[in-house]
Amino acid sequence: MNAPENILFHQASPIIRATGYLLLCCPVGIFGIFYLSSMGSNSSFLQGLLFLWQEAPGFYIYIGGFLGLAVFMLGTKLKITSHAIYYTLAGFRISLCLKRHSVQYSFLNPRYDSLKAHLKRWLYNMPAHVISQRDGTLDFKLHHPGRINQFCLGFFRIQLSMFSRQQAQQIMQAIQSAWNFRA
Repeated sequence: MNAPENILFHQASPIIRATGYLLLCCPVGIFGIFYLSSMGSNSSFLQGLLFLWQEAPGFYIYIGGFLGLAVFMLGTKLKITSHAIYYTLAGFRISLCLKRHSVQYSFLNPRYDSLKAHLKRWLYNMPAHVISQRDGTLDFKLHHPGRINQFCLGFFRIQLSMFSRQQAQQIMQAIQSAWNFRA
């Protein structure tokens, strides 16, 4: 009988969310320009869109790609449970899954730190182990480090600087409580 899965963290990164909003700017801006230009001419906005469909149907694929990526970025959240780590979109798992039973321990790995952390260490001449948990990168030591497992692990190195200070603390608490964290 399996133990129930305890959700420890399930939130979106502010940086990923901001990227989603930036991706929305292109289609909204283009359609806004079309709308404003149609107000000053004799043609309607819909006639302009129909003309564009006839002349360059690939434009709508381009706009659809931006809208799709924006929705994807706005809806993607990191989910850490007591048994697995994965990404969700609208509550459904959309990525590979790092399972707890395949991980020996978790730790802060300075090798994959953000540019901010590397600059901070370089400017202040700090050793890697002194860097704060806010700027570090969570990494995992696997029981069986095969090629496929190493590939999957690349998706789950968590750069804490992508999250807000409160979210980074929640992630660290979740990892420390259920994922055998070693300082």
